[in-house]
Amino acid sequence: MSFPRTIFALLIPLAPLCLGQALRLVPDIAVAEAEYRDAQEAWIQNDPTLEKDLFKANPEEVRRRIHRAAALADDVMAISASSSSVCGICARV
Repeated sequence: MSFPRTIFALLIPLAPLCLGQALRLVPDIAVAEAEYRDAQEAWIQNDPTLEKDLFKANPEEVRRRIHRAAALADDVMAISASSSSVCGICARV
């Protein structure tokens, strides 16, 4: 098998992984840091009584609250990854 065919054969299975990423331009590192701090604060202040209500409240409501906390944590991690890019100008989200 020739070298170009090998490269082509390797790129075809990996192509779907590249489609899920979007390029987001961050105007300044200060803006990215502010977004990160805002997302982190929203995650911390999200639901202070979740642990207390974990076994007492309605299971569906607790599940919804847990999913919301997880989504906020994912937002913090995504913003953290985008603000720690090499150049600080463009990042993948």
